[in-house]
Amino acid sequence: MNITQEKVSIENKFALTVKEAAEYFNIGEHRIRDLTDKPDCPFVLWVGSKRLIKRLALEKYLEKQYSVFTEIYERLSQKSVYQNIMKPAF
Repeated sequence: MNITQEKVSIENKFALTVKEAAEYFNIGEHRIRDLTDKPDCPFVLWVGSKRLIKRLALEKYLEKQYSVFTEIYERLSQKSVYQNIMKPAF
């Protein structure tokens, strides 16, 4: 039995891989991963350890943003402050 699968275009997919999302939104893969690292991220769907991006949810999120960098920078600076507090002083 020969079953062929038709390839679904990115704009018709519900969820995208990190690579597809990076290409579709013109955002780097690393930035996509940073955005989806938050436990309460509304546009990430975990399938086991595979990270999928809910396309429409990310579109809505990005429409409201002035800068994607600002949010990530603020989170990273909070992490570094926390890490500096937790560092042993020796």
